[in-house]
Amino acid sequence: MRISHKLDSFLPDTQYMTNKSLWSFVKKYKAVMLKPCNGSLGKGVVQVTSIARNKFAIRSQKRVITLSRKKVTYAYLKKITGFRRYIVQRYIPLATINGLPFDLRIMVQRRKNSPWKVTGRLAKVAKPGYIVTNVTKTILPVRKAILLSTIKPLQLDRIISKIDNISLLTVKQIGPYYQDFQTVGLDIGLDNKGRVWVIEANLKPNIFPFLLLEDKTMYQRIMLYNNKIKT
Repeated sequence: MRISHKLDSFLPDTQYMTNKSLWSFVKKYKAVMLKPCNGSLGKGVVQVTSIARNKFAIRSQKRVITLSRKKVTYAYLKKITGFRRYIVQRYIPLATINGLPFDLRIMVQRRKNSPWKVTGRLAKVAKPGYIVTNVTKTILPVRKAILLSTIKPLQLDRIISKIDNISLLTVKQIGPYYQDFQTVGLDIGLDNKGRVWVIEANLKPNIFPFLLLEDKTMYQRIMLYNNKIKT
C-alpha cells in the first residue's frame, strides 16, 4: 500500500520484524513494540527496551523479564511470535492520566457515494501495569481525557481538530484499497506534547466501548450509520 507523504509525520516508523530490523530499530529508538500482523485485542504485543549494553527488558502484558545478549533475546522473542508474521514499530510514549497511558478510538464512517465522517471518539485508559490500552481500566470522552492528561501545552480544540483531520486523511488514504468497507476504527496516540500518532487501523472495530460512555449519542450515531450502510 502506498502511503501519502502527508501522513508520514503521523505514522510511527514500522517494518516487518526480522532479526535485522529488530536490532536496527532498538539501536535507533531504544524502545520498540512488536505486534502480530493479524492480531486483535492487544494479544501477542511485546515491548522491547534497551536498558544497558547488550541488556534488554522484555514486557508482555504485566510480565517483565530482563535478558542479556541479542542472540538469547531474539530466540526468546521467537518463542513468543512463533510462525506468525510480526511488525516492529517505534515505541511512542503516550500521554498519561494518573500515571496510566491512554489512547483514542476514532470511528470514521461513510455511506454509499458520501464522504467519510468522524462519527465517534473515546479514550481508553490502560489498567495499571499493562502496556496496551486493550486491557482497559476506564473509558472516557476524549475532551475529558485530554483535560485530565499530562499533555502540555493544553490546546484542547486544536488537538481535537487535528485528531479529526488526521483520521479523515488516513481513511481517505486506505479507503481505495478496501472499497467494501464503510467503517474504520482508528487507534490514535497522543504524546505529552499533544502530537497525534496513527497507531493502527481496524476494519472491524468493536463499538461496544461507546456504549460504556454516559452519553450514548455517539453509539447511536455509529449504529445509525451501520444500519443505513446495510440497507
